[in-house]
Amino acid sequence: MSLNTKLAIALPTYNRAITIDFFLKTYIPVVKDHNIGIYISNNASTDNTLEVIEKWKSVYPYIFCSGFDETVHVDINVENALKLSPAEYTWLIGDGYEIPQQSLEYLLNVLPDGSDKYDFVIANLVGRIKDIDEKIYRDQNQVLEDLAWMITCLGCTVYHKSVIPLGDYSRYRATEFGHVGFVFDILSKLDFKLLWSPNITIVTLKTPERKPGWGQYFLSNIFEKWPSFISLLPDSYGASSKAIAMRAFLQKSKLLGWRNMLTIRSQGFLNKEIYRRYEGIVSEVAPGFLKSYMLFLTYMPEGLCAFVLKRVEWIRRKNFQIRKAFNPDLRI
Repeated sequence: MSLNTKLAIALPTYNRAITIDFFLKTYIPVVKDHNIGIYISNNASTDNTLEVIEKWKSVYPYIFCSGFDETVHVDINVENALKLSPAEYTWLIGDGYEIPQQSLEYLLNVLPDGSDKYDFVIANLVGRIKDIDEKIYRDQNQVLEDLAWMITCLGCTVYHKSVIPLGDYSRYRATEFGHVGFVFDILSKLDFKLLWSPNITIVTLKTPERKPGWGQYFLSNIFEKWPSFISLLPDSYGASSKAIAMRAFLQKSKLLGWRNMLTIRSQGFLNKEIYRRYEGIVSEVAPGFLKSYMLFLTYMPEGLCAFVLKRVEWIRRKNFQIRKAFNPDLRI
């Protein structure tokens, strides 16, 4: 069977050789029955990422890799990954996420044939949205209010090939949310048809290493860059819809969860000075206990936070392994 022309997977990466190795080991058994291409944009990695990719290309012929001679901003690498795919639909996904077999099969079954098409398909993240049934959106402000926070996840959006050349990529570069800006820029220009499907869900990839995340940029990204990004959206989006989207990302994404805050403190990126800088916006968008918890963490030694975090991670992974042994189809 030849290369699948209906659907492809696009993957941007940088210096994540161990993760890419695990990613391809996980994905190849899922996609090989449909000969789905995996298009990797390598952001001039300095580790052995290319060697890992070459190893898996000898196992699965539909892995393609392109990239840059020098490292570029992540938004440019994401854009390049998306443009590598020639398929009718492209699922853009980060290397920290997994597409379960049932989600892939469901998507392939709902993608229309012939002249009918979806401009975008939005997938769920670990089933977090439970109160919106599968539906077709045609109103840009409604998409912004309901789904913008979900679209921030680099793995929840499937693009039709016709929209990929249309986005104003440069407008949202270096915002850290370029892939989100591209979607909403397109929606403001088209009489679009977007499918939201809670039945298509991605899950976290249980990699050998914990994903490092935004590190020192974590708090500035969510408290400064996200509001700034929202302000860049076209004027066709209503002020009230922008405000709803701005708050929903902080409230629903679970980025302000206790483990993330513990991680940030353990890395030295949360202290009394930083806490005071963001205290006002935390009070606006988060429950009172989170504000108290963040303040409490500023008094905890970083080493103690790191120790607690490692123990929590060990317990979580062991718990997952035990549950997985009894239920091989478990996905979380």
